[in-house]
Amino acid sequence: MSPKAKPYSLGRTIAVGLAIAASFAILSLFFLYLQARGNLQRLAGEVVAVSQVGVSVQNARGDITAVTVPLDAELHGMASFRELEPGQHVMIRGRILDDGTFEVDRMRTLTEGPVR
Repeated sequence: MSPKAKPYSLGRTIAVGLAIAASFAILSLFFLYLQARGNLQRLAGEVVAVSQVGVSVQNARGDITAVTVPLDAELHGMASFRELEPGQHVMIRGRILDDGTFEVDRMRTLTEGPVR
C-alpha cells in the first residue's frame, strides 16, 4: 500500500455506509412488495351449509361468511369441498371479494373443534 493511500478516510467510510444503507432500504422495499402481493386473509370456523359453489362458515363470534371454492383451490384433508358436512371445522386462506364473499385459496379440515 502506498503511503498516500488512506483506506479509512472519512469520505470513503461515509460512501460505504451510505451504499450499505441504500442496499438495506432496497431489500426492505422488495420484501414489502412480496408481502403485499401475497396478501391473503384467514377464516376459521364451523361449516353451517354446503352448496354447489361453496360453503357457509360461522366463526367463533357467530358471524356467517359465504365462501366460494374455485376449481384451483388447494384442499387439504378432503378430495372435494362437497364432502364437508355441517358441524365440521375448517381453516381457510383466501381473499374477500367485492361482493363480500370469501374466495378460497387453501382450505383445511380440522379434526377437533376449538377449545372452549
